[in-house]
Amino acid sequence: MHDSAEHRRAVLRRARRALEEGAELPQELPPTIRRSWTRSRLAAAPMDRIAVPYDAADVSAERLLRAARPVLDRFALQLAGTHVSLVLADPGGRIVGRWAGDTSALRKLARVSIEEGYVLAEDLAGTNGVGTALEELAPVIIFGAEHYTEPLQRLVCAGVPIRHPLTRRIEGVLDLACPTADANGLLMPATLDLGAQIEREMSMRAPERERVVFDAFVARNRTTSAALVALSEQYMVTNAAAADLLEPRDEACLWEQAVESLGIGEPVTKTMQLSGGATITARCTPIMTGARPVGALIEVKLTERSAAASRRRGKTTVAPKQSRATVQFEREMAEVVRSPGSRIMLEGEPGSGRLFTARRIHGLRCPGTTLAVYPAGLAQVRGGPAWLAKLARLLSDETVTVTVTNLELLDECTHQGLADLLDGHLGPRLVLMTCAATTESCRGASTVYDSILGVPALRQRREDIPELVQGVLRASDLTVRVGHRAMVALTNYAWPGNLPQLERVVKHAARTCRGADIGVEHLGAEISASASGRKTLTRLEALERDAIVDALREYGGNRIKAAAALGMSRSTLYRRLRSFGLEPARTVL
Repeated sequence: MHDSAEHRRAVLRRARRALEEGAELPQELPPTIRRSWTRSRLAAAPMDRIAVPYDAADVSAERLLRAARPVLDRFALQLAGTHVSLVLADPGGRIVGRWAGDTSALRKLARVSIEEGYVLAEDLAGTNGVGTALEELAPVIIFGAEHYTEPLQRLVCAGVPIRHPLTRRIEGVLDLACPTADANGLLMPATLDLGAQIEREMSMRAPERERVVFDAFVARNRTTSAALVALSEQYMVTNAAAADLLEPRDEACLWEQAVESLGIGEPVTKTMQLSGGATITARCTPIMTGARPVGALIEVKLTERSAAASRRRGKTTVAPKQSRATVQFEREMAEVVRSPGSRIMLEGEPGSGRLFTARRIHGLRCPGTTLAVYPAGLAQVRGGPAWLAKLARLLSDETVTVTVTNLELLDECTHQGLADLLDGHLGPRLVLMTCAATTESCRGASTVYDSILGVPALRQRREDIPELVQGVLRASDLTVRVGHRAMVALTNYAWPGNLPQLERVVKHAARTCRGADIGVEHLGAEISASASGRKTLTRLEALERDAIVDALREYGGNRIKAAAALGMSRSTLYRRLRSFGLEPARTVL
């Protein structure tokens, strides 16, 4: 036991030195702590002090507090004479309540900003029982020196996320803390039990209409093997069969059917084709409280023909519906291909598909030539004159079509040399170029190109994501399925790394699911948070999310400047990022 404790202390000392030196953290570090320290370092959380913002209380946590107070008040009565304390925080990590056996314990917490209104999000306070539980979406226990910041290293903290019993959305986190000398094996079991009591209390306090809908769902689910969906004003609940059958884009059709059924107060049966190609019969029955409709119960069954076809061939597919951004992009690309201009600039974020677009345009305009990709970054290695001389030789070869990539990497002198070289280049030969979406120097140097084509980022074409995911699986010869909630998470996530990041995540999930369906647990904490028990983002929500991501990109990841530009406080920016399933430390890659 002593050797094991000493080994853990030695690993933590090496990890702390690695943090200070900017080196890689040791693999022996517990996985949860290693991930959390990595996130904390990326967020530049201070290691020597607590410097967290204060966010004034509002009514958003009232439901959580009403359920938690009776449970934690009872437990606090048993804490007299101990140094144990309880901290309750909302989904953004803002502390909304504290309990202890005596006021001295609360004063000690206040010295390290653990009091109502202060935000213990991981990117602000480093590894801690509140912020890390929210990031991991799972219970965590942080022992002493495992805390990222030194002022918290005198504590042991057990943090447990609290979920709404019906929607399973994160409502907050409960953290039980005590001095390291008083720690024992009962901390986590006690915290888990208190969290379960709070969730039961929330269930009992849920509005009657929500309980009626949920009870109707549970009762019917016991007697049917059909795919079952329950809808209320606040949430959607599905059984396993429905989660497997329905894709995110199918939900809109079910909502429309529910609205129709509730409007007339009678069951409505419809036959429709799902986005995956299967044909279903959906019977929607209103759920009533007296004469008042409070929700709808939808039973979904495959038609006989569709079920037989599914058994013979597996799931059929239909042509996917493209996003508006993709449709607009295809129109603009067709115009560029038809235009007489020979110098085409492809503008977009890294990973958005600029080079792929260049290959498409080359195939349409100059299929008889070889496409040569010439990186502008080589100018930083070879020097501008040598880089321009090699480009001149490529341009003089009539069997070659040149694509110059990442023009934003050229210095001003080499950029002007490129413009002069292209001006002296005779004939209608096609030259393709790419640059980053925010590069003003490329956009301003209009003498370099005749036309410009913007390549949309993946977050702007979220309706395309389900088909892109299936394309990755098909191209990799992977036969696993993607679960409903996992697809919601993939669709809602902002994908700052664009297509390469999506491909990496899907392939990794397919490997780790070991033949089962890909679930949110296979996507990692940051992306799985995008599921959050909610439906796919509305267009307005997506616009807000994109505006936040764009502001962070514009200001180089500086959250203070981005928040000011958006007209919101820093803490509000954090909450909005997390509500969209984004980790502030990794939003800008």
